[in-house]
Amino acid sequence: MAEFEHLLSEIPENITCAHKTGYIGVTKDYHKHANYEIYLLINGETNYFFGQEGYHMTRGKGVFIKSDVFHRIEYLNPDIYERITIHIKEDFFSTLNSTQTDLSKMLQSTAHGNYVIFDMPEELMEDFIQKSHVLEKSLRHEQYGDDLLATSVLCDLLIQLNRLILNGYQSTAPDAFMPPLVTGLISYIHENPRRDLSVEALALVFHHNGHYISRRFKEAMGISLQQYIIYTRLDTAKQYIAAGYPLMQVCFQSGFHDYSNFAKTFSKYIGISPKKYQKQVLK
Repeated sequence: MAEFEHLLSEIPENITCAHKTGYIGVTKDYHKHANYEIYLLINGETNYFFGQEGYHMTRGKGVFIKSDVFHRIEYLNPDIYERITIHIKEDFFSTLNSTQTDLSKMLQSTAHGNYVIFDMPEELMEDFIQKSHVLEKSLRHEQYGDDLLATSVLCDLLIQLNRLILNGYQSTAPDAFMPPLVTGLISYIHENPRRDLSVEALALVFHHNGHYISRRFKEAMGISLQQYIIYTRLDTAKQYIAAGYPLMQVCFQSGFHDYSNFAKTFSKYIGISPKKYQKQVLK
C-alpha cells in the first residue's frame, strides 16, 4: 500500500508551466493532483484515461482537469512525445475569477464537471504554444513585473480555452476503452464500496481466477487492484464528509468496517485526519 502515496501530488508554486519532449519524469500510473491542470499534446499519440473511459489524443488534443481527479496516460508512440502542461493551485485559481468571469466555466459543458477534452485547431496552436513559452519564462522571475505578466498570460490562456470549448471545440464521447473485465471491476467497485472487495470475493463475482483478475487490472490501470479499492473508498468517504454525514457513518458507508483503521488510512493518504478534513470542508 505504500505505493499509493505517490498518486497524490501538489505543486509547490501557484503556477507551473513546461514545454517538454521525451519521457523523462512521466508516470504511467493513475494519479491525481491537488491543482487544476492544462495538457496539450503537440506531437505524439496517447490515450488519456479517467476511470474506465479514455480519449485518444493526437496533435492539438488536450484536456483541462479540475483538482482531485484520478487520471492516467497511456503512451502509444515510443519515439515522440511533446506536450505542454500547466498546473494551477486550486486556491490561486479562484483568485483569477471575477464577478463576471468564471475561468472554470468550460467544465460546465460536461455532465460530470471534472474534466473537458478539447480539439485545438491548427491555426490556434502556434499562438497557444508561444504564449505558453512566455508564461514559462516569466515564471522564472528574471525581470521586473514577471509575476504580473505570468498571471496575465495565464488568464489569457484560460480565456482562450474557455472560448474554444464553449464554441464547440470539444470531444464528448470516449474513444479509448479498458478491457471489459477491468471496466466491469471499476464499475462494481464504485457501485459497491461497502461490499467485500477482496480478490477472493471479486473472483466469485467475475468468474475468473483471483490472480488473473489482479494481473489484468494492474496491466490496464498501472496500479494494483487493492490500491484502487483504497482510493475509491477514500474518495467516497470525502464525498460523504462534504455532504455532512457523521464520521462514524462515513466510515461504514465508504466500506471501512473499523473506525480506527478508517482514521489511520484516511490520515495516511489524505494527509490529515477525517476530523480535520471535516472541519475544513464544512467551515
